[in-house]
Formats: sequence, structure tokens, C-alpha cells
Amino acid sequence: MSMAIRFRGLVCLFTIVSVSAYADFSEGRAALKRGDYATAIAEFRPLAEAGDPASQANMGFLYSEGLGVTKDSMEALKWNRRAAEQNHPIAQHNLGLMYAAGEGVNVDNVEALNWFQKAASHGYSPAQYSLGVMFREGRGVAKSITESQRWTRKAAEQGHAAAQYNLGFMLVNGDGVPHNIAEGMTWVQKAAEQNDAIAQTYLGVMYAQGLGTAKNKLEALRWYLKAAQSGYALAQYNAGSAYRVGSGIEIDDHEAARWYQKAADQGHSEAQNDLGTMYELGLGMTQDFAEAVKWFRKSANAGNSRGQMLLGCKYLEGRGVPKDKAEGINWLRKASDQGLALARQALEELHEKP
Repeated sequence: MSMAIRFRGLVCLFTIVSVSAYADFSEGRAALKRGDYATAIAEFRPLAEAGDPASQANMGFLYSEGLGVTKDSMEALKWNRRAAEQNHPIAQHNLGLMYAAGEGVNVDNVEALNWFQKAASHGYSPAQYSLGVMFREGRGVAKSITESQRWTRKAAEQGHAAAQYNLGFMLVNGDGVPHNIAEGMTWVQKAAEQNDAIAQTYLGVMYAQGLGTAKNKLEALRWYLKAAQSGYALAQYNAGSAYRVGSGIEIDDHEAARWYQKAADQGHSEAQNDLGTMYELGLGMTQDFAEAVKWFRKSANAGNSRGQMLLGCKYLEGRGVPKDKAEGINWLRKASDQGLALARQALEELHEKP
């Protein structure tokens, strides 16, 4: 079961604005909510040109996303800057995201940090979260875990789900801060209850491992399924693995294959390996060596050492592909070069140099 969950980076999603002093703004906001972007643009444009910062920020959002207009990063930058220069915190944060991502402008982490700080000074939680990331990664500023935690906590205390997850992650792992699993789990739970898929998956991992709580594999599966149903590939893989080995539930190869398929379709390499193995063994589906090889190859081509080894073995066996010792050894070497001991052992048994 995969546990590869880490501290979260910048969330480069632009935010729409819902408040303005202009009475006509409500027409544009209503159009935006119902997905009538052409009308939203028509309503916001004259207000933005008249200097309304909320309308300018919404124009920046619509141009950035290409909603109701052709996507245009330069126009998005222009409108966000106009609003940001009027101290509009959402626009300031969006402008910072543009500098951080290099959207419509060269990447400039110092300038991104500047705008995040301006937005955060208004108490805007997404900007506080972004500052937490910038300090942690040392982007535009000297790396400081202390400052990262301070800003992350400010955002978390305002209910920002990604910040709650990051703060929980830091505390659970003692990641640059004093180890506090109990408090960390509390923050992860808060984020999970806001339907944050990464937090839900991590909470599942905590229940599976007994971190900060008694081991409860059924509860772990419950949280995996919540995140999996929202489309998060790692949770889909973990759910598949739980069904495959009977962790918290009876073994169900059909359900395991179903969740592996969903994760594999999103490019999750370990899910591709396990889905291929289920095709190879005929577990939860009709045995099909060619289909197994297809999934092993996808994983191998993505650089997954286990996928490389599995593909190499199929070439050596001639199952699902024509038997080809040279090609099999080639894939085993790729896996061995990445440090996979089983691949090295297989090469030694073939009397080949790892």
C-alpha cells in the first residue's frame, strides 16, 4: 500500500471575487455562478474599466482560465495587477501565483513573495498558506521552517484545508517542528472533514499504521474510499490494495481491480504494476498476459523500477510478448540501475552483469 504523501506545494488555482461596492457587480457574479461566462465578462468589463478592483480581479480570473474569452495570460496579468495595486488581497494573491508559475511573466519568486505578503497582511488565508510554502521551499526568501509553520498555522486557524493538512503533516512527522502526533492528527482530520482528498488519504494512512490512534483498518479504508471517489489516484490505489489483501474488509479481487484500474488510468505506476499482475494471474478478471504486459510497459516507461523488472520477466518468459532474452535483460538492468534488489538478483541468476 502506497504511503507516498508529502508536504503540499503552491495551489495554483485562481480565486473569484464575490464582493464589490458597485450595484451592477451582482449581475456579473450571478452570471459567473451559473457558468454564463460571456455575460459575466460583459458585466464586469465596464466596471473594471471604471476602476472597480473586484471586477478587475474577476476579469483577471476569467482571462487566466479562458472562461467567456480566449485564454490570455497577459490580459490576466494586467487586470490582476490593476486590482492588486488597489490593495485587493485576492488579486494580490493571484498576481503572486502568476509570478510563481511564470504565467504571462517570467518566473520571479521574489516578486511572488512580495504579493503574497501584501495579501497575507490583509489576513487572506490562501496567501498565508502560499507564504508557508515559499518559506519552506526557500523560494524568494531564505528557507525557514519556523516561518513556514507560522504562516501555515495562521491559514489553518482560518479553516484553509490545504494549510490544515500541511500543518498536520509537519507535526505528525516532526518535520522541522517538535513532534506532536496528536495535534497533527487533529489538523489532518479538520482538512479531511472539508473533503480534502490528500488529507483524507493521509488520515487513512494514519489509521492503517496506528499513528496518533489505535490501528483501525476499516476506518482507514473508509477514508481511502472518500478520497478515491473524488478521483485522487493514490487513494484509489490504496483502496485497491486494501481490497486485494483484505485490509479492513474481506478480500474482493473485483473491487481491487476496479480501483487499481481507476488509479492506473491516471498514470499511477504502482497501480499499473498491480493491475498488470491481476491480469497476469486472472484475479478479478479473465487472465490476459498481453494486457498484463501493456500495464507493465506503461509503468516501466514512466521509470518505475518494479514495472521495469516485471516487463523484463515477461520478455524472458515469452508471456504476452515474443520471448526476447536481450530485451528482458535490458529491462532488468534498468530496474537494477535504480537499486531494485530483486532485479539485480534476477540478473545474477542469469549470469549477467547487473
